[in-house]
Order: sequence, then C-alpha cells, then structure tokens
Amino acid sequence: WWNLQISIGLGLSMSADLTWMILRDGHSFLIERDGVRFSAEPGNVMNKHSYKYSGFANKKTVDVAMGDKKKHTVAFAMKKQGCSIRKPAQMLQKSNLKFSAKLAKVIAYECAGKHYRADLSHDAIRRAKKILRTLKVEKKDKQ
Repeated sequence: WWNLQISIGLGLSMSADLTWMILRDGHSFLIERDGVRFSAEPGNVMNKHSYKYSGFANKKTVDVAMGDKKKHTVAFAMKKQGCSIRKPAQMLQKSNLKFSAKLAKVIAYECAGKHYRADLSHDAIRRAKKILRTLKVEKKDKQ
C-alpha cells in the first residue's frame, strides 16, 4: 500500500483523473467533521476535499504553510518541472517569503504570472495573509 500511495502522490503512472477517482473516497489526510469533508494533504491550499485543490491528483500544486516563526515568514512551495520523479524531496521549489507589501504580488506572479496555476493564486494569497495575521497576533501577546 505504501508504494501505491507514493506513486499516486507523485502522479507517476496514471492520469490525474484516475488518481482522483481512487483517492476521493478515502486517504490518510481526509478529515470529516459534521458531514463536511476536509483534506490536510500537502499541496492543498484551501484544505477542501475536491479535485481542484487536491495536492495528490494534480501535477501542478501550490502550497502555503507556516515558515519560520522567529523571522515571520511564510513557506511557499510549488512542484518543479522536469525534475527526477525518483527524488521526491527535490521535486518542490521552496521559498520563504517575508511579510511585506509585495507579498501578494510575489505569490500572484509565481502562480499566475508564470502560467503555473492561475486559478490558485487568489487562494494562496488569502492563506498567506491568514498565516501572517496569526504571526502578528503572537507578536503582540509577547509585548
């Protein structure tokens, strides 16, 4: 099962639609609360259990997560194009973005400007702003 999960997650041997058909009924990152299904998989920007946001089924994913708390950064990751499938740790292009006025422009350029996943740029910006808002609240509590 582990080898199947890795090959599905990387999209090695089957189409994205077939991968979604297999994974939509259940996987280890699926969370169900009050009849609503969420997904905590890496690469899922909105944590919604749907094909559009799935980090496993899509070959191009965008992930925004908590970066370094001390430096107040947001970790932004996308899958690299043309890298070795057998090295999953090197498949992601990661960067830490500091809070600035240009944060939204940088994320929009990485998603939409490079024609990567323009449909996820707005959602990635919203998630980055929410993460940075929580970092600001923690900073105020310490003073």
